[in-house]
Amino acid sequence: MSAGKQWTVRPLKPAEVDAAAQFWAFECGLDIGVGLFPQWFRIDPEAFLVAVDKDGSILGSASAVRQTDSVYLVGTVGTAKNFRRKGIATEILREIHARCPSATYALSSVPEVLCMYEAMGYKAVENMYANIYQGKLEEELSPKVYSDIGDIVVVRADDEKLVNEVAEYDKDVHGYARDVRLALTDDPAGLVVAMRRSEGMVGFGKVQPNLRDGGAWIGPIYADNESIAKQLLEELLTRFENLARISIYIVVSDQARSFERLRPLKCTEVSPRCYKGAASDQLPPMKLKKLFVFDSLDFCLL
Repeated sequence: MSAGKQWTVRPLKPAEVDAAAQFWAFECGLDIGVGLFPQWFRIDPEAFLVAVDKDGSILGSASAVRQTDSVYLVGTVGTAKNFRRKGIATEILREIHARCPSATYALSSVPEVLCMYEAMGYKAVENMYANIYQGKLEEELSPKVYSDIGDIVVVRADDEKLVNEVAEYDKDVHGYARDVRLALTDDPAGLVVAMRRSEGMVGFGKVQPNLRDGGAWIGPIYADNESIAKQLLEELLTRFENLARISIYIVVSDQARSFERLRPLKCTEVSPRCYKGAASDQLPPMKLKKLFVFDSLDFCLL
């Protein structure tokens, strides 16, 4: 730490993962699923950086999780209230990009800081927006009406066959293979459900508690069509109804904005997808038509 400087940027230590999640949720006021920090730290521990003071207290935190060998997803840069606009975010981002200078970096920008990312070389694309909806469940849930379009099953971590089916569907959506056990199913606090037909899996979704307020943090939902996505959302809300009546946090693609279930909620932010150094041959062949609810804007492309 140089003279006059109040922080040092360095990798997040394993013992600090819970503290970093708490920092995001309560110092920065960011919504985050309870399992996200530990899950994604296990997947890519090098992705996480923090700015700390001389006592080791966290003043800023961000990550850039490796999606493929050439694509990284940059998450929100959280900064302590008393240390904002002092250069912490810029320094963390500079260190993030130094990890692999030749890579493509992706992020979903908060609109008010888009100019900062543009100054760093990011460019927004027109075909991909993340729409953040917040509120709580106040109305009655709809009766189950999905019997004519498929069967919904709970995906348990010890069900090898079903987890493998989720992994194959996830790979088809993303265009590359993720470790779905670490990213999705090995999460005792969360719940993954899938819809199956005779021909195989046609969609799945997940819900988990929101660390910030104990509400329902929903995502992802990937599905073959809108009807399946809607039924998966109803199933997740039904199974986490008590939490959903505290709050709902959900980030949807443009094709899900018309869902009736979202009407009582407030759209609090519309974030464009931005890329830095993007080359068309580096981006995986993502199937955006199957994206209805994002997994996490901070750790995952879709």
